[in-house]
Amino acid sequence: MKKYILLGFSLLIVLFSLTACKDKGTKINGHTVYKTEITSIKTDSDQDWKITGTTDAPDGTKILAFSNDKSDYYNWTLSYTDSDWVKVKDGKFKLAVDPTEVTNDDAWDEANKDIKVTIVAVSEYDKDADDEAPKALVKGIRKNFTPEKLTTTKKQVKYKEKLEEEDSDEEDSDSDSSSSESRDNEDEDTDSEDTDSSVNTSDKSQYQSVTYDQLARTPDDFKKKLITISGTVLQSIVGEDGTTELIVDTTGNGDVIEVLEMNKSSVRHLEGDSVTIYGVSGGLTSYESSGSGTVTAPLIGAYIIE
Repeated sequence: MKKYILLGFSLLIVLFSLTACKDKGTKINGHTVYKTEITSIKTDSDQDWKITGTTDAPDGTKILAFSNDKSDYYNWTLSYTDSDWVKVKDGKFKLAVDPTEVTNDDAWDEANKDIKVTIVAVSEYDKDADDEAPKALVKGIRKNFTPEKLTTTKKQVKYKEKLEEEDSDEEDSDSDSSSSESRDNEDEDTDSEDTDSSVNTSDKSQYQSVTYDQLARTPDDFKKKLITISGTVLQSIVGEDGTTELIVDTTGNGDVIEVLEMNKSSVRHLEGDSVTIYGVSGGLTSYESSGSGTVTAPLIGAYIIE
C-alpha cells in the first residue's frame, strides 16, 4: 500500500512540474506574447527559410517574425496556406521568411551569415499581416525575447544575385523603351512641324469662320484647325515676352474666348476694342477670373489680330 502511495505522489509531482513549466505568456501592449521553440530551419524552392516550431500558445494564435532592425516594425512571416496568417495548430506552426525582405541586401551578400529574427506567438492581434505592427509591441518583444539566428546559404546568395541581374536587365529594358518612345515622339513632333510649316498662316483665306457655340459645344471638331472669329476685348494682359493674352466676348452676352498671341505684335489691343482673330483652335481651357472664379472657355492661338 505504501508503494502505491509513493507512486501516486511521484506522479503528482511530475504533473505539477509540467504545469509549472508551461509558458503562460508575457503581457506586452495589451497582448499576450508567447515564446516559440524552433525545431527545424530549411530552405524551400523559393530559397525562403522554411521554419517549423512549437509553442504553448493556444490554437489560432498568430505567429509573427520581426527583424533585428530597430527601425523596422513589420511582420515578416509568410504562410504556406491560403491564409495570410501563420497560426498555431496543436501547439505547432510552419512558416516561411524571405531573406530578401527581412533584411537589407548588403546584410547577406555571402553565405553563412547569421540573420537575427525574433519569432513569437501573439494573441488578440487584429492587424493585417502586411501592416506595420504597433511600435510599443515590437519594442517589448525585442526586449523580452531572444532572436533566432537564420543562416544564409550558398543557394540563397546565388538566388539573390539572379534577382539582381533580372532587375538590372529590366531597368535596361525600360531605359531602351523610354529612349525609343522619346525618338518616336521627336519624329511625331517633326511631322507636326512640317505640316504646320506647309500652311501659310498669313493667308486669311485659309481660316474657317466659326461661332462661339461651335467652339464651346464641339471643341474637338476644330482642335488644331485654322479658324477666325470676332468679338470685343474684355481684358488684355501683356506677358514678360511681349506677347498678349486677351479675353474676348464673342457675342456681347459674356460668351468669352481666351486668345494667346503667337507672335509679338507692335499693336496693343485694349479693353473695348473690336477685334477679329485668325488663329489655331486649342480646344477648351480654364482660367481664373476675379469676378467669376474658374472659367472654362475656347482657346485660340492667334497668328493675326486686327
